[in-house]
Amino acid sequence: MDGDTRESRRVLPAQPSSVPDARRTIRAWLTEAGFHDLVDEAEQAVSEVVTNALVHAGTTVELSARMDAGYVRVEVVDGSSHLPRTRDFDTVSGTGRGLKLLAQSVTRWGSELREDGKVVWFELGGRPEGEVAAPDTSDLAAPRLDDEIRVELLAVPLLLMSAWLEHAGALLRDCLLLDLEVPGGDVSDVLQRHAVASELLALLEDQLPRLELGTAPDELMAGATEPLVTADRVELLIPPHLVERFPVLDAALDRARQLATTGALLTPPTQPEMQELRHWVTGEVARQTAGGTARPWLTAMSSRSFLDTEQLPWDESAVAEATTPLVAIDDYDVIVAVSRPALDLLGYERGGLVGRRVLGIIPSRYRQAHLAGFTLHQINGRSPLLGSPVTVPVLCADGTERTVQLTITAQPLSGGRTVFLGALEPVR
Repeated sequence: MDGDTRESRRVLPAQPSSVPDARRTIRAWLTEAGFHDLVDEAEQAVSEVVTNALVHAGTTVELSARMDAGYVRVEVVDGSSHLPRTRDFDTVSGTGRGLKLLAQSVTRWGSELREDGKVVWFELGGRPEGEVAAPDTSDLAAPRLDDEIRVELLAVPLLLMSAWLEHAGALLRDCLLLDLEVPGGDVSDVLQRHAVASELLALLEDQLPRLELGTAPDELMAGATEPLVTADRVELLIPPHLVERFPVLDAALDRARQLATTGALLTPPTQPEMQELRHWVTGEVARQTAGGTARPWLTAMSSRSFLDTEQLPWDESAVAEATTPLVAIDDYDVIVAVSRPALDLLGYERGGLVGRRVLGIIPSRYRQAHLAGFTLHQINGRSPLLGSPVTVPVLCADGTERTVQLTITAQPLSGGRTVFLGALEPVR
């Protein structure tokens, strides 16, 4: 204590139990100091900040609070130098919303770099009279360092990159929850590995150019075509100590992909292009830091099925026998049924499409947008095109295009599976 000012401090270990410990600690501190009206908001905020510190830093956490005349400032210090930033993920995403909730529950918050990590702070109540507020740095990225290594990415598929980053984050989160439930596991090692992988994803996301595509279906379709969604060049600035950690990200996502394929995770498996994109990014980091030159992203988005999909618990006869053009795809993006009128419209013989990825009937300039949109729908339910008729071209067997009005609906099935029905109405 210093006059009417109370200051308290506690170090918490890198383990999940530190989150409820932090809540109990802040409640005890504020109650003892008479700040009963701020306890609930402080508990909610400290829970978010300490959770972020454990998940994204994986180090011990120092919790401190200063309480004075109706004003509380709480600081959480960890060993990561990556400053938090509010994500642009969808409101139904399984990740990325915590800092928005933090901002809604406190008076102010921010973050600052320190020599051995960072501090994330928040304030509640009224600031003591005459005291100057600290600058709010919550929207600032970490300062660029002179010794950062430059990696050049060429022909970058921006939509695919953005969807991959969100999908990868969801996979890592599911793996973390799974690993923390293993009896006798090394919790600190689990948190540290997850923190390394998460920090690298955040580093990539921070430096990826943003695309503003709009939300109206026609507006979205107009803006989400090549070459508008590919950047000729993106420069990454990577701190030297993070370069050697990219293999950790690769290993973590390889394991997550295997678990997702077996159904052990809530997040669906990675689409082939997402996996190849990740290998390209990490490969470019390794090659260029070893003195090699940049190689562009050249992978073609293929209509060939790369996935061994399970049989859908669904009767395809309603589509196969339909008298209008209908195409059904499963939740692996594979065509599972096609009506005779749809085959005639697209120029295929019976059986010529079933078992292939739906990319086979999507013109190449739309394929990046489709893969990104399909992935985001699978992981967070984002669906700007579901139920809304849009006018689009479809690719026929002979390579020509037909313009159709496409309406997509989703049909939930047992076991958590989904079939998507696309009704194609030719535009004359």
